[in-house]
Amino acid sequence: LYAQVRKAYNEKNQVIHEEWLDENLEPCALKDTYAAIDRDYDEFANVCYEKYYGSDGAPILCRGGYAETHRVYRAAKELLEQTYYGLEGEPILTTSGYQKMTRELDEKARVITESYFGVNGERVKSTALYAEVRKTSSPARSRIPMPRSTGTMTSSAMSPLKSTTGPTETRFSPVRAALPSCGSTAHPSSSWKRAITARTDA
Repeated sequence: LYAQVRKAYNEKNQVIHEEWLDENLEPCALKDTYAAIDRDYDEFANVCYEKYYGSDGAPILCRGGYAETHRVYRAAKELLEQTYYGLEGEPILTTSGYQKMTRELDEKARVITESYFGVNGERVKSTALYAEVRKTSSPARSRIPMPRSTGTMTSSAMSPLKSTTGPTETRFSPVRAALPSCGSTAHPSSSWKRAITARTDA
């Protein structure tokens, strides 16, 4: 759906701006309605900020119903909180029915609680019709030791029918039973616009 993609990077070689152009090198919107996106990163290299723009360069609501999102992480890929904002940076409900999602993680980074809140901090139900989900993990199952003894059984013991060739010995062994601060909230986009313009003019 696009003929060219342009990217701008920060000093850590992380993509901080991305835009998509059509065959005439004009901005074109993707399936999620936006034609460009700004990003910022936290100290763990997680994307902690995203803002979306339309083909006219103005902020636009993406398919999720928001123009901007902020994330807070405990460590790499360990998301604790995500919030959503509208065209003017105001708190906004997403199409999922909430403005903020928070998580509690255990020592193994597993999600044990996930909660949803409205624009005023009140608990709300998501479109999945619940306001919070809690998870517990069962203790690891231990192996039950079994003796490694062997025994014998005969065909006569296995069947009431008499064998015409005599009992046949069969050996067997028991089977073992195995039971996110992201830095400054200001995210100027003028720098990447000047950089891309200069590169295009060149």
